[in-house]
Amino acid sequence: MCFADKPESPGKPEVTDSDKDHITIKWAPPKKDGGAPITGYNVERRDPKTGRWTKVNSDPLPVGLLWQPFT
Repeated sequence: MCFADKPESPGKPEVTDSDKDHITIKWAPPKKDGGAPITGYNVERRDPKTGRWTKVNSDPLPVGLLWQPFT
């Protein structure tokens, strides 16, 4: 068996638009993909009161998607 290495982290997220019901973010892909193509991303947000991180998407966001509405 041949396993891919863990990919590096993507670039720092940049908010390009936001409002009370949505946020648009972008980031650079990882410089090293670990030997396998990046097929999607999970996005999390941190609760400022508790510091707890929560995933905001149910399925990985496709590469190139910038829009994620709050639900």
